[in-house]
Amino acid sequence: MWVVDDNGLERDHARRVLEPQHRVESFSDGAAVLERFAAGGQPEVLVLDWMMPGVSGIDVCKFLRASPATAETPVLLLTAHRETAQVVEGLRAGANDFLAKPFAPEELRARVDALARSRALRRRAEEAEASLRTLLASLPEAVLLVNPAGRVVFANEEAARLFAALDRPLLGRPLAECAPELPLQSDAGLGAAPAHLPDLALGARHYAPAVKRLVEEGGVSLAVSLRDVTEQRRVETRRVDFYAMVAHDLRSPLSAMLMRVEWLLAGRRGALPPEARTDVERIEARIRELVSMINDFLDLARMESAGVQLEPAPIDLNALVRRVVDEYQAVAQASRLELRFEPAAAQARVLGDRRRIGQVLSNLVSNALKFTPSGGRVLVRLRLEGDAVEAAVQDTGRGIPASALPHLFRPYARAGDLPRDIAGTGLGLMIVREIVEAHGGKVSVESEVGRGSTFSFRLRLEPSAGNGP
Repeated sequence: MWVVDDNGLERDHARRVLEPQHRVESFSDGAAVLERFAAGGQPEVLVLDWMMPGVSGIDVCKFLRASPATAETPVLLLTAHRETAQVVEGLRAGANDFLAKPFAPEELRARVDALARSRALRRRAEEAEASLRTLLASLPEAVLLVNPAGRVVFANEEAARLFAALDRPLLGRPLAECAPELPLQSDAGLGAAPAHLPDLALGARHYAPAVKRLVEEGGVSLAVSLRDVTEQRRVETRRVDFYAMVAHDLRSPLSAMLMRVEWLLAGRRGALPPEARTDVERIEARIRELVSMINDFLDLARMESAGVQLEPAPIDLNALVRRVVDEYQAVAQASRLELRFEPAAAQARVLGDRRRIGQVLSNLVSNALKFTPSGGRVLVRLRLEGDAVEAAVQDTGRGIPASALPHLFRPYARAGDLPRDIAGTGLGLMIVREIVEAHGGKVSVESEVGRGSTFSFRLRLEPSAGNGP
Protein backbone atom coordinates (compact mmCIF):
# COMPACT_ATOMS: atom_id res chain seq x y z
CA MET A 1 0.00 0.00 0.00
CA TRP A 2 1.18 3.53 -0.75
CA VAL A 3 0.15 6.52 1.36
CA VAL A 4 0.65 10.03 -0.05
CA ASP A 5 0.08 13.04 2.23
CA ASP A 6 2.03 16.27 2.71
CA ASN A 7 1.00 16.34 6.39
CA GLY A 8 3.50 14.15 8.22
CA LEU A 9 1.25 13.47 11.22
CA GLU A 10 -1.68 12.36 9.08
CA ARG A 11 0.62 10.34 6.81
CA ASP A 12 2.13 8.49 9.79
CA HIS A 13 -1.32 7.93 11.28
CA ALA A 14 -2.58 6.31 8.06
CA ARG A 15 0.56 4.16 7.85
CA ARG A 16 0.15 2.91 11.43
CA VAL A 17 -3.52 2.05 10.79
CA LEU A 18 -2.65 -0.05 7.72
CA GLU A 19 0.69 -1.63 8.71
CA PRO A 20 -0.65 -4.51 10.82
CA GLN A 21 -2.21 -6.06 7.68
CA HIS A 22 -0.22 -4.48 4.83
CA ARG A 23 3.27 -3.41 3.84
CA VAL A 24 3.09 0.39 3.56
CA GLU A 25 5.28 2.82 1.63
CA SER A 26 4.70 6.55 2.26
CA PHE A 27 5.31 9.71 0.18
CA SER A 28 5.22 13.37 1.16
CA ASP A 29 3.91 14.84 -2.10
CA GLY A 30 2.40 14.05 -5.49
CA ALA A 31 5.63 14.53 -7.43
CA ALA A 32 7.42 11.88 -5.34
CA VAL A 33 4.77 9.25 -5.92
CA LEU A 34 4.71 9.95 -9.68
CA GLU A 35 8.49 9.40 -9.77
CA ARG A 36 7.93 6.05 -8.02
CA PHE A 37 5.37 5.09 -10.66
CA ALA A 38 7.77 6.15 -13.41
CA ALA A 39 10.39 3.82 -11.92
CA GLY A 40 8.01 0.89 -12.39
CA GLY A 41 6.41 0.73 -8.96
CA GLN A 42 2.79 -0.35 -8.57
CA PRO A 43 0.84 -0.43 -5.27
CA GLU A 44 -2.08 -2.65 -4.42
CA VAL A 45 -3.99 0.47 -3.34
CA LEU A 46 -2.97 4.15 -3.46
CA VAL A 47 -4.20 6.19 -0.45
CA LEU A 48 -3.94 9.74 -1.76
CA ASP A 49 -4.49 13.12 -0.09
CA TRP A 50 -6.44 15.60 -2.21
CA MET A 51 -4.92 18.91 -1.05
CA MET A 52 -1.14 18.96 -1.55
CA PRO A 53 1.17 21.75 -2.74
CA GLY A 54 2.44 21.44 -6.29
CA VAL A 55 1.00 18.22 -7.71
CA SER A 56 -2.38 17.68 -6.02
CA GLY A 57 -4.20 14.41 -5.50
CA ILE A 58 -6.55 15.28 -8.39
CA ASP A 59 -3.51 15.81 -10.65
CA VAL A 60 -2.08 12.42 -9.65
CA CYS A 61 -5.42 10.71 -10.41
CA LYS A 62 -5.63 12.25 -13.86
CA PHE A 63 -2.03 11.27 -14.63
CA LEU A 64 -2.59 7.66 -13.56
CA ARG A 65 -5.77 7.27 -15.60
CA ALA A 66 -4.08 8.68 -18.70
CA SER A 67 -1.44 5.91 -18.77
CA PRO A 68 -2.36 2.29 -19.67
CA ALA A 69 0.29 1.03 -17.24
CA THR A 70 -1.37 2.71 -14.23
CA ALA A 71 -4.97 3.18 -15.37
CA GLU A 72 -6.26 0.30 -13.21
CA THR A 73 -4.52 1.38 -9.97
CA PRO A 74 -7.13 1.54 -7.16
CA VAL A 75 -7.17 5.03 -5.61
CA LEU A 76 -8.70 6.02 -2.26
CA LEU A 77 -8.87 9.82 -2.07
CA LEU A 78 -8.54 11.42 1.38
CA THR A 79 -10.22 14.80 1.57
CA ALA A 80 -11.56 17.36 3.98
CA HIS A 81 -14.10 18.33 1.31
CA ARG A 82 -17.56 16.99 1.98
CA GLU A 83 -19.56 18.88 -0.65
CA THR A 84 -21.16 16.72 -3.35
CA ALA A 85 -19.64 18.72 -6.21
CA GLN A 86 -16.11 18.19 -4.88
CA VAL A 87 -16.68 14.48 -4.29
CA VAL A 88 -17.97 14.13 -7.85
CA GLU A 89 -14.92 16.01 -9.13
CA GLY A 90 -12.60 13.55 -7.39
CA LEU A 91 -14.45 10.50 -8.70
CA ARG A 92 -14.48 11.89 -12.23
CA ALA A 93 -10.74 12.51 -12.01
CA GLY A 94 -10.27 8.78 -11.48
CA ALA A 95 -10.59 8.05 -7.76
CA ASN A 96 -12.29 4.73 -6.97
CA ASP A 97 -13.46 5.81 -3.53
CA PHE A 98 -13.09 8.68 -1.10
CA LEU A 99 -12.82 9.08 2.67
CA ALA A 100 -13.39 12.31 4.57
CA LYS A 101 -10.84 13.55 7.10
CA PRO A 102 -10.62 13.02 9.98
CA PHE A 103 -11.30 9.31 9.42
CA ALA A 104 -11.95 6.41 11.76
CA PRO A 105 -9.14 3.80 11.60
CA GLU A 106 -11.67 0.98 11.07
CA GLU A 107 -13.20 2.77 8.09
CA LEU A 108 -9.81 3.38 6.44
CA ARG A 109 -8.89 -0.30 6.81
CA ALA A 110 -12.30 -1.42 5.50
CA ARG A 111 -12.17 0.82 2.42
CA VAL A 112 -8.58 -0.13 1.59
CA ASP A 113 -9.37 -3.84 2.01
CA ALA A 114 -12.44 -3.49 -0.23
CA LEU A 115 -10.36 -1.88 -2.98
CA ALA A 116 -7.68 -4.57 -2.61
CA ARG A 117 -10.30 -7.33 -2.90
CA SER A 118 -11.82 -5.66 -5.93
CA ARG A 119 -8.42 -5.49 -7.63
CA ALA A 120 -7.70 -9.14 -6.81
CA LEU A 121 -11.05 -10.17 -8.30
CA ARG A 122 -10.37 -8.10 -11.41
CA ARG A 123 -6.96 -9.72 -11.79
CA ARG A 124 -8.51 -13.17 -11.48
CA ALA A 125 -11.12 -12.28 -14.08
CA GLU A 126 -8.43 -10.96 -16.43
CA GLU A 127 -6.35 -14.11 -15.93
CA ALA A 128 -9.41 -16.29 -16.57
CA GLU A 129 -10.20 -14.32 -19.73
CA ALA A 130 -6.60 -14.64 -20.90
CA SER A 131 -6.66 -18.40 -20.25
CA LEU A 132 -9.95 -18.72 -22.09
CA ARG A 133 -8.64 -16.77 -25.06
CA THR A 134 -5.51 -18.95 -25.11
CA LEU A 135 -7.68 -22.06 -25.01
CA LEU A 136 -9.97 -20.79 -27.77
CA ALA A 137 -6.99 -19.76 -29.87
CA SER A 138 -5.50 -23.25 -29.65
CA LEU A 139 -8.69 -25.16 -30.49
CA PRO A 140 -8.64 -27.12 -33.76
CA GLU A 141 -12.17 -25.86 -34.47
CA ALA A 142 -12.90 -22.40 -35.84
CA VAL A 143 -14.48 -20.29 -33.06
CA LEU A 144 -16.18 -16.90 -33.42
CA LEU A 145 -17.67 -14.65 -30.75
CA VAL A 146 -20.44 -12.35 -31.93
CA ASN A 147 -21.69 -9.36 -29.92
CA PRO A 148 -25.38 -8.40 -29.52
CA ALA A 149 -25.05 -6.07 -32.53
CA GLY A 150 -24.24 -9.11 -34.67
CA ARG A 151 -20.56 -8.25 -35.24
CA VAL A 152 -17.61 -10.60 -34.84
CA VAL A 153 -15.49 -9.49 -31.87
CA PHE A 154 -13.20 -12.53 -31.57
CA ALA A 155 -11.87 -15.17 -33.94
CA ASN A 156 -9.38 -17.84 -32.96
CA GLU A 157 -6.43 -18.81 -35.15
CA GLU A 158 -8.31 -21.54 -37.01
CA ALA A 159 -11.23 -19.19 -37.78
CA ALA A 160 -8.85 -16.46 -38.96
CA ARG A 161 -7.04 -18.96 -41.21
CA LEU A 162 -10.28 -20.38 -42.62
CA PHE A 163 -11.90 -17.06 -43.46
CA ALA A 164 -8.65 -15.49 -44.68
CA ALA A 165 -8.43 -18.30 -47.25
CA LEU A 166 -11.95 -17.33 -48.35
CA ASP A 167 -10.95 -13.64 -48.48
CA ARG A 168 -13.57 -12.75 -45.87
CA PRO A 169 -12.45 -10.27 -43.15
CA LEU A 170 -13.83 -11.11 -39.70
CA LEU A 171 -13.17 -8.77 -36.78
CA GLY A 172 -15.65 -5.95 -36.52
CA ARG A 173 -17.68 -7.19 -39.48
CA PRO A 174 -21.32 -8.38 -39.33
CA LEU A 175 -21.60 -12.15 -39.01
CA ALA A 176 -24.25 -12.16 -41.75
CA GLU A 177 -21.63 -10.68 -44.07
CA CYS A 178 -18.76 -12.97 -43.00
CA ALA A 179 -20.80 -16.17 -43.03
CA PRO A 180 -24.05 -15.63 -44.95
CA GLU A 181 -24.47 -19.43 -45.04
CA LEU A 182 -25.31 -19.39 -41.30
CA PRO A 183 -29.07 -18.74 -40.82
CA LEU A 184 -28.60 -16.97 -37.48
CA GLN A 185 -30.39 -13.70 -38.10
CA SER A 186 -34.05 -13.16 -38.80
CA ASP A 187 -36.89 -10.89 -37.81
CA ALA A 188 -36.75 -12.55 -34.39
CA GLY A 189 -33.28 -11.08 -33.80
CA LEU A 190 -29.73 -12.29 -33.41
CA GLY A 191 -29.50 -15.93 -32.56
CA ALA A 192 -32.85 -16.95 -34.00
CA ALA A 193 -31.91 -20.13 -35.83
CA PRO A 194 -33.29 -23.56 -36.67
CA ALA A 195 -32.83 -26.17 -33.94
CA HIS A 196 -30.62 -28.09 -36.38
CA LEU A 197 -28.07 -26.22 -38.46
CA PRO A 198 -27.03 -27.95 -41.66
CA ASP A 199 -23.40 -28.37 -42.63
CA LEU A 200 -21.66 -25.41 -44.22
CA ALA A 201 -19.69 -25.78 -47.42
CA LEU A 202 -16.78 -23.32 -47.15
CA GLY A 203 -14.35 -23.67 -49.99
CA ALA A 204 -13.73 -27.36 -50.60
CA ARG A 205 -14.44 -28.38 -46.99
CA HIS A 206 -17.59 -29.08 -45.01
CA TYR A 207 -18.13 -27.76 -41.47
CA ALA A 208 -20.67 -28.64 -38.78
CA PRO A 209 -21.74 -25.43 -37.00
CA ALA A 210 -22.68 -25.24 -33.32
CA VAL A 211 -24.13 -22.12 -31.73
CA LYS A 212 -24.34 -21.17 -28.05
CA ARG A 213 -26.50 -18.23 -27.04
CA LEU A 214 -24.92 -16.06 -24.32
CA VAL A 215 -27.54 -13.90 -22.60
CA GLU A 216 -25.98 -10.70 -21.27
CA GLU A 217 -27.26 -7.38 -19.94
CA GLY A 218 -26.66 -5.76 -23.31
CA GLY A 219 -28.51 -8.45 -25.24
CA VAL A 220 -27.74 -11.86 -26.72
CA SER A 221 -24.22 -12.70 -27.86
CA LEU A 222 -23.26 -15.84 -29.74
CA ALA A 223 -20.40 -18.30 -29.60
CA VAL A 224 -20.14 -20.04 -32.97
CA SER A 225 -17.89 -23.03 -33.62
CA LEU A 226 -17.23 -24.68 -36.97
CA ARG A 227 -15.94 -28.26 -36.90
CA ASP A 228 -14.38 -29.68 -40.04
CA VAL A 229 -16.41 -32.80 -40.86
CA THR A 230 -15.33 -33.29 -44.47
CA GLU A 231 -13.75 -36.72 -43.99
CA GLN A 232 -16.42 -37.80 -41.53
CA ARG A 233 -19.17 -36.92 -44.01
CA ARG A 234 -17.42 -38.86 -46.78
CA VAL A 235 -17.34 -41.97 -44.60
CA GLU A 236 -20.95 -41.45 -43.51
CA THR A 237 -22.09 -40.95 -47.10
CA ARG A 238 -20.50 -44.24 -48.10
CA ARG A 239 -22.13 -45.93 -45.11
CA VAL A 240 -25.58 -44.50 -45.89
CA ASP A 241 -25.17 -45.44 -49.56
CA PHE A 242 -24.38 -49.00 -48.45
CA TYR A 243 -27.43 -49.06 -46.15
CA ALA A 244 -29.61 -47.71 -48.97
CA MET A 245 -28.35 -50.42 -51.32
CA VAL A 246 -29.03 -53.14 -48.73
CA ALA A 247 -32.45 -51.65 -47.96
CA HIS A 248 -33.30 -51.62 -51.67
CA ASP A 249 -32.17 -55.23 -52.08
CA LEU A 250 -34.28 -56.27 -49.09
CA ARG A 251 -37.36 -54.26 -49.98
CA SER A 252 -37.54 -55.49 -53.57
CA PRO A 253 -38.34 -59.14 -52.72
CA LEU A 254 -40.53 -58.02 -49.82
CA SER A 255 -42.52 -55.78 -52.16
CA ALA A 256 -42.99 -58.68 -54.56
CA MET A 257 -44.13 -60.91 -51.69
CA LEU A 258 -46.51 -58.22 -50.44
CA MET A 259 -48.03 -57.80 -53.90
CA ARG A 260 -48.75 -61.53 -54.15
CA VAL A 261 -50.19 -61.62 -50.64
CA GLU A 262 -52.51 -58.73 -51.55
CA TRP A 263 -53.58 -60.68 -54.65
CA LEU A 264 -54.42 -63.67 -52.48
CA LEU A 265 -56.44 -61.52 -50.07
CA ALA A 266 -58.24 -59.87 -53.00
CA GLY A 267 -59.30 -63.29 -54.31
CA ARG A 268 -57.15 -63.16 -57.44
CA ARG A 269 -56.25 -66.81 -56.86
CA GLY A 270 -59.69 -67.83 -55.74
CA ALA A 271 -61.51 -67.58 -52.43
CA LEU A 272 -59.44 -68.44 -49.36
CA PRO A 273 -60.76 -70.62 -46.56
CA PRO A 274 -61.18 -68.61 -43.32
CA GLU A 275 -58.17 -70.23 -41.61
CA ALA A 276 -55.96 -69.69 -44.66
CA ARG A 277 -57.11 -66.08 -44.92
CA THR A 278 -56.14 -65.48 -41.29
CA ASP A 279 -52.68 -66.92 -41.95
CA VAL A 280 -52.21 -64.78 -45.07
CA GLU A 281 -53.28 -61.64 -43.16
CA ARG A 282 -50.62 -62.43 -40.55
CA ILE A 283 -48.04 -62.87 -43.30
CA GLU A 284 -49.05 -59.48 -44.74
CA ALA A 285 -48.68 -57.83 -41.32
CA ARG A 286 -45.22 -59.33 -40.79
CA ILE A 287 -44.04 -58.22 -44.24
CA ARG A 288 -45.19 -54.67 -43.52
CA GLU A 289 -43.38 -54.78 -40.16
CA LEU A 290 -40.18 -55.89 -41.90
CA VAL A 291 -40.46 -53.02 -44.39
CA SER A 292 -41.04 -50.62 -41.48
CA MET A 293 -37.93 -51.94 -39.69
CA ILE A 294 -35.81 -51.50 -42.81
CA ASN A 295 -37.10 -47.93 -43.18
CA ASP A 296 -36.28 -47.21 -39.51
CA PHE A 297 -32.69 -48.43 -39.88
CA LEU A 298 -32.23 -46.36 -43.04
CA ASP A 299 -33.78 -43.29 -41.39
CA LEU A 300 -31.49 -43.62 -38.39
CA ALA A 301 -28.42 -43.94 -40.60
CA ARG A 302 -29.36 -40.75 -42.46
CA MET A 303 -30.00 -38.86 -39.21
CA GLU A 304 -26.67 -39.96 -37.76
CA SER A 305 -24.96 -38.82 -40.94
CA ALA A 306 -26.43 -35.37 -41.50
CA GLY A 307 -29.12 -34.85 -38.90
CA VAL A 308 -32.80 -34.52 -39.70
CA GLN A 309 -33.18 -32.80 -43.04
CA LEU A 310 -36.33 -30.66 -43.07
CA GLU A 311 -38.37 -29.04 -45.82
CA PRO A 312 -40.43 -26.57 -43.77
CA ALA A 313 -43.77 -25.26 -44.99
CA PRO A 314 -47.01 -24.16 -43.28
CA ILE A 315 -48.99 -27.16 -41.99
CA ASP A 316 -52.63 -27.36 -40.93
CA LEU A 317 -52.06 -29.72 -38.02
CA ASN A 318 -55.77 -30.48 -37.56
CA ALA A 319 -55.97 -31.72 -41.15
CA LEU A 320 -52.71 -33.68 -40.97
CA VAL A 321 -53.66 -35.49 -37.76
CA ARG A 322 -57.12 -36.31 -39.13
CA ARG A 323 -55.53 -37.84 -42.25
CA VAL A 324 -53.18 -40.02 -40.16
CA VAL A 325 -56.02 -41.16 -37.90
CA ASP A 326 -58.17 -42.03 -40.93
CA GLU A 327 -55.31 -44.10 -42.37
CA TYR A 328 -55.15 -46.20 -39.18
CA GLN A 329 -58.91 -46.73 -38.74
CA ALA A 330 -58.78 -50.04 -40.63
CA VAL A 331 -55.95 -51.28 -38.38
CA ALA A 332 -57.89 -50.22 -35.29
CA GLN A 333 -61.07 -51.97 -36.46
CA ALA A 334 -59.17 -55.15 -37.27
CA SER A 335 -57.82 -55.15 -33.71
CA ARG A 336 -61.25 -54.24 -32.27
CA LEU A 337 -59.98 -50.91 -30.93
CA GLU A 338 -61.64 -47.50 -30.81
CA LEU A 339 -59.48 -44.83 -32.49
CA ARG A 340 -60.75 -41.28 -32.04
CA PHE A 341 -59.48 -37.79 -32.88
CA GLU A 342 -60.20 -34.57 -30.95
CA PRO A 343 -59.06 -31.57 -33.04
CA ALA A 344 -57.90 -28.28 -31.58
CA ALA A 345 -60.68 -25.83 -30.81
CA ALA A 346 -59.29 -23.42 -33.42
CA GLN A 347 -56.91 -23.39 -36.34
CA ALA A 348 -53.52 -24.90 -35.46
CA ARG A 349 -50.91 -24.05 -38.08
CA VAL A 350 -47.22 -24.77 -37.60
CA LEU A 351 -44.15 -24.33 -39.75
CA GLY A 352 -42.60 -27.73 -40.33
CA ASP A 353 -41.87 -30.65 -42.61
CA ARG A 354 -45.24 -32.24 -43.43
CA ARG A 355 -43.77 -35.67 -44.19
CA ARG A 356 -41.68 -35.74 -41.02
CA ILE A 357 -44.49 -34.55 -38.72
CA GLY A 358 -46.74 -37.15 -40.37
CA GLN A 359 -44.05 -39.74 -39.64
CA VAL A 360 -44.07 -38.76 -35.94
CA LEU A 361 -47.85 -39.03 -35.73
CA SER A 362 -47.91 -42.36 -37.60
CA ASN A 363 -45.25 -43.78 -35.30
CA LEU A 364 -47.07 -42.75 -32.12
CA VAL A 365 -50.50 -43.91 -33.34
CA SER A 366 -49.06 -47.21 -34.60
CA ASN A 367 -47.36 -47.83 -31.24
CA ALA A 368 -50.55 -47.03 -29.33
CA LEU A 369 -52.57 -49.49 -31.43
CA LYS A 370 -49.84 -52.12 -31.18
CA PHE A 371 -49.65 -52.01 -27.37
CA THR A 372 -53.38 -51.70 -26.61
CA PRO A 373 -55.35 -54.95 -26.18
CA SER A 374 -58.65 -55.59 -27.96
CA GLY A 375 -61.54 -53.54 -26.64
CA GLY A 376 -59.26 -50.65 -25.69
CA ARG A 377 -59.24 -47.03 -26.85
CA VAL A 378 -56.72 -44.73 -28.49
CA LEU A 379 -57.37 -40.99 -28.41
CA VAL A 380 -55.40 -38.52 -30.52
CA ARG A 381 -55.98 -34.90 -29.51
CA LEU A 382 -54.66 -31.45 -30.32
CA ARG A 383 -54.73 -28.63 -27.79
CA LEU A 384 -53.67 -24.99 -28.16
CA GLU A 385 -51.49 -23.69 -25.31
CA GLY A 386 -50.47 -20.06 -25.74
CA ASP A 387 -48.12 -19.79 -28.71
CA ALA A 388 -47.79 -23.58 -29.02
CA VAL A 389 -49.88 -26.61 -29.88
CA GLU A 390 -49.66 -29.94 -28.08
CA ALA A 391 -50.36 -33.19 -29.90
CA ALA A 392 -51.03 -36.17 -27.63
CA VAL A 393 -51.67 -39.86 -28.30
CA GLN A 394 -53.34 -41.52 -25.32
CA ASP A 395 -54.03 -45.25 -25.05
CA THR A 396 -55.54 -47.67 -22.55
CA GLY A 397 -52.80 -50.22 -23.11
CA ARG A 398 -50.53 -52.17 -20.81
CA GLY A 399 -48.56 -49.11 -19.68
CA ILE A 400 -44.81 -48.73 -19.23
CA PRO A 401 -42.85 -49.36 -16.01
CA ALA A 402 -41.45 -46.19 -14.44
CA SER A 403 -37.94 -47.66 -14.61
CA ALA A 404 -38.19 -47.88 -18.42
CA LEU A 405 -39.42 -44.32 -19.06
CA PRO A 406 -35.99 -42.58 -18.97
CA HIS A 407 -34.67 -44.97 -21.64
CA LEU A 408 -37.58 -44.95 -24.10
CA PHE A 409 -36.12 -42.42 -26.53
CA ARG A 410 -32.72 -44.10 -26.77
CA PRO A 411 -31.75 -46.34 -29.71
CA TYR A 412 -33.07 -49.91 -29.53
CA ALA A 413 -35.00 -49.21 -26.32
CA ARG A 414 -38.27 -51.09 -25.82
CA ALA A 415 -40.92 -50.63 -23.17
CA GLY A 416 -40.43 -53.17 -20.43
CA ASP A 417 -41.25 -56.86 -20.87
CA LEU A 418 -42.97 -56.98 -24.25
CA PRO A 419 -44.45 -60.16 -25.68
CA ARG A 420 -42.27 -61.74 -28.34
CA ASP A 421 -45.03 -61.40 -30.94
CA ILE A 422 -44.84 -57.59 -30.83
CA ALA A 423 -42.30 -56.65 -33.47
CA GLY A 424 -40.14 -53.56 -33.49
CA THR A 425 -36.58 -52.29 -33.68
CA GLY A 426 -36.67 -49.93 -30.72
CA LEU A 427 -35.74 -47.08 -33.09
CA GLY A 428 -39.17 -45.54 -33.63
CA LEU A 429 -39.30 -43.35 -30.53
CA MET A 430 -35.74 -42.18 -31.02
CA ILE A 431 -36.67 -41.11 -34.55
CA VAL A 432 -39.74 -39.35 -33.12
CA ARG A 433 -37.57 -37.42 -30.67
CA GLU A 434 -35.03 -36.45 -33.35
CA ILE A 435 -37.74 -35.13 -35.68
CA VAL A 436 -39.60 -33.19 -32.97
CA GLU A 437 -36.40 -31.62 -31.61
CA ALA A 438 -35.30 -30.70 -35.14
CA HIS A 439 -38.52 -28.65 -35.27
CA GLY A 440 -37.61 -26.93 -31.99
CA GLY A 441 -40.18 -28.95 -30.06
CA LYS A 442 -40.12 -31.38 -27.18
CA VAL A 443 -41.56 -34.87 -26.77
CA SER A 444 -42.66 -36.38 -23.45
CA VAL A 445 -44.40 -39.45 -22.04
CA GLU A 446 -46.61 -40.24 -19.07
CA SER A 447 -47.52 -43.82 -18.25
CA GLU A 448 -48.93 -46.06 -15.56
CA VAL A 449 -48.72 -49.84 -15.70
CA GLY A 450 -52.15 -51.33 -16.29
CA ARG A 451 -53.77 -47.99 -17.20
CA GLY A 452 -52.03 -46.88 -20.38
CA SER A 453 -49.66 -44.26 -21.75
CA THR A 454 -49.77 -40.78 -23.22
CA PHE A 455 -47.08 -39.65 -25.65
CA SER A 456 -47.16 -35.96 -26.52
CA PHE A 457 -45.10 -33.34 -28.30
CA ARG A 458 -45.28 -29.56 -28.52
CA LEU A 459 -44.60 -27.33 -31.51
CA ARG A 460 -44.66 -23.55 -31.80
CA LEU A 461 -47.55 -22.13 -33.78
CA GLU A 462 -46.74 -20.30 -36.99
CA PRO A 463 -46.58 -16.61 -35.87
CA SER A 464 -48.15 -15.11 -38.99
CA ALA A 465 -50.79 -17.73 -39.58
CA GLY A 466 -53.58 -16.12 -37.60
CA ASN A 467 -53.97 -19.09 -35.27
CA GLY A 468 -56.79 -18.99 -32.84
CA PRO A 469 -60.47 -18.12 -33.06
